[in-house]
Amino acid sequence: MEKQEHIDRLRELEDIPELQEGFFGSQEDAVTWAAEVAPLLRFDEWYHGEFRNRAAKLNFHYSEEFHASNLSRMAAIVHEAIADLEAGVAPRGHAVEDDPQPNAGLEPPQHVTLALLWNHVPWAVWVSLGAALCVAFVAGITFGRSDLYERLTTPHNSAASGPGKAASK
Repeated sequence: MEKQEHIDRLRELEDIPELQEGFFGSQEDAVTWAAEVAPLLRFDEWYHGEFRNRAAKLNFHYSEEFHASNLSRMAAIVHEAIADLEAGVAPRGHAVEDDPQPNAGLEPPQHVTLALLWNHVPWAVWVSLGAALCVAFVAGITFGRSDLYERLTTPHNSAASGPGKAASK
C-alpha cells in the first residue's frame, strides 16, 4: 500500500461518526473498527502494540466511561500515526512482522536465582506459595495435636504382659 493510500485509509477510519461521538452502537462494532485499524499501524511497533493492548480491552464489560476513555486514546493513537506518516517521522521501533515469533531471540538465564524469580514470577504465584506453606504449617500443628499422632508416637510393648495375659514361666 502506498504511503498516501495508507494515510487516506487511516484518516477514513479516524473520521467515522461513531468515533467522533465517543461511542459505538455496540461492543462488536468497536471491536470490528479496531480490527480494521490495527493492521494499518504495523509500520510502527509502538503504535501497533499500544493500539492492540487497548483494543483487547474492548472485549471486556467495563463501564461506558472506561470504554469512552479507551476509544478516545485509540483515536489519538490513530491521529498521531497519521501525523507521523505525513511528516515522514521514522518509526519508534521496527515495523511489526506479519507472523512474529513470540520467543525469538530470547535466551534462557544461565542461573535461576531468587532475585530472578522475585523479579519475573507474578505476585499471584508468591501469594499461592505463601498460602500453601501456611496451610501445611497449620495442618502439621493440627495433626500433632490429634489422637492418631499420639497413638503413633507412644511406645508400645509387643511382649504379652499385664492383666489377663499369661505369665511367663
